[in-house]
Amino acid sequence: GAGTAAAAASADGATLGHDEQLALAQRLERQGLAEQAARAWEQYLAQTPMDAEKAAKLWYRVATIQQDARLYDEALASYYRSESLAKVPVLETEITRRTQECLEALGNYSGLRRNLEERTSVDADAEQPGDEVLVEIGNWRLTRAEVDRRLEQLLDQQLAGVAAQWSPEQRREQKEAALKRMLTPSGRQQFLQQFVAEELLYREARTRELTNDAALREELRQAERSIMAGALLRQHLAGLSASDAEARDYYEAHQAEEFTTPAGVRLAHIQLPDAERAEAALNSLKSGMDFAKLAEELSEDEATAAKGGELPGWLSADSVAPWQQPLLTAAMAAEDKQEVLPTAVKSERGWHVVRLLERRSAAVRPYDDATAQEARQRVLNRRRSELQDELFRELAARYRVIWHQGEQAAVKDAGAPPVKRD
Repeated sequence: GAGTAAAAASADGATLGHDEQLALAQRLERQGLAEQAARAWEQYLAQTPMDAEKAAKLWYRVATIQQDARLYDEALASYYRSESLAKVPVLETEITRRTQECLEALGNYSGLRRNLEERTSVDADAEQPGDEVLVEIGNWRLTRAEVDRRLEQLLDQQLAGVAAQWSPEQRREQKEAALKRMLTPSGRQQFLQQFVAEELLYREARTRELTNDAALREELRQAERSIMAGALLRQHLAGLSASDAEARDYYEAHQAEEFTTPAGVRLAHIQLPDAERAEAALNSLKSGMDFAKLAEELSEDEATAAKGGELPGWLSADSVAPWQQPLLTAAMAAEDKQEVLPTAVKSERGWHVVRLLERRSAAVRPYDDATAQEARQRVLNRRRSELQDELFRELAARYRVIWHQGEQAAVKDAGAPPVKRD
């Protein structure tokens, strides 16, 4: 209420005595106002004389408040400040655990790795693993820690285009798995070779004043335009999520059209060049010839002949190659008791003697981990599309976009939402 607002205001600027500032910090912390409480504690630390150990403990307290409020960057800075002030044995294990949690939450896995290496080093005064110099370019030294940071930055850029399709947990898993592959001696070496080559070319291009070239300047402007547009869109769409309940609701509402396994068949065939040879093959089968053996001897489909003519997977309305469509149509129309279709089927490839191996009816897929993830992704896709359309409409109105007759259809087909003339 009013008391809380006043307390927050005091934390933001009013000058209080030591005791009043302490009381304010404690009150804000009790009321769960994390950011205000952290600032109040920082103000108390700034104006109150105390020994290094007490200050270290209070900075640890500030860090835990920030971490619990998911202010992970600020929490890391406070944990490190606590450690810098004094080594407090009772806090060392907790700070180690909590800094790792913050780095994981930020997705900073190379930082996490360096953090672990530094904390497990036997000699604290020795050069840390991340300080190892891997390459020098003039006076510029690239350490292993810097290379790891650049590798992680590169990975973030590569994942930016597809990460929006994943849940936060999936993004963390994908990034961690990719970093494990990249942060190896061979991975670093490959990156360094490419990085050094590009750096040398870049420096020489600057030396030769290539930026004075008008065409290159325009290319750079277009690259900046594209990068900035993509960054804004990612920022606008960041943080999208779909709950378990929303995924289940979507599944229930769209079972028939999106979560049903279609009716289908598994087939084997003997491909022949003309109707006469197909009819002869049917007669051989009626005489007791083995289908698989006949397929191996006669079929012109090299991909399936050695496998008894069996086509891979299930054929259904949404999963069939154009040349297989006549085979699927004939098999779906056949009676269940028919194993070999009584007449040959013509396709764009030739004539086919068709054997029905297995038939399945359409069935709704059960709600399990796979369908739940699929439903969640479709909810996210729909929400992402709506937000993107809303952003385009807002920006088109702000910057007064008008589509003129003849151009509107082309732009609409390209995916941009048209804004009509009033």
